[in-house]
Amino acid sequence: MSEDLVFDLPEKEVNVSIGDNKYVLREASGDAACRYHNKMTSGIKAFKGEMTMTGSMADAEPLLVSACLFPVDAEGKVSTVNVPIQTVRKWPNRITQTLFQKIMEISPMLIKDNEDVDGLKKQREELDEKIRQAEEVKNSQSDTMDG
Repeated sequence: MSEDLVFDLPEKEVNVSIGDNKYVLREASGDAACRYHNKMTSGIKAFKGEMTMTGSMADAEPLLVSACLFPVDAEGKVSTVNVPIQTVRKWPNRITQTLFQKIMEISPMLIKDNEDVDGLKKQREELDEKIRQAEEVKNSQSDTMDG
């Protein structure tokens, strides 16, 4: 028995005005989602058994906004070229944060990426606790051998 998969091809879109400029904010494409996910995970580094976050994760949000935001010309035609990340970085955080949150809302599969980071943090905490317990056992064994 086969199952049919049917998708609505028109992307979810939101009209956006920033100053006198008009844009269309689209749900994340496969490419945008991959680039965002890669940037998020590239910001997680392991060092001596501990996971740490690096500054490169801060680039993930403007990268996603850039990848999902398209200018609209005076005739109302939406560009096929997204807004450059350098432009997005010049805008106030209140604008970029709002756009990012709207992308997350209209691109529900991206929430998984955030959950992955939270899940990794939880795993790190659990591993840190296991390491602490193992070190206690090792130290107590060392104390009995010395004593």
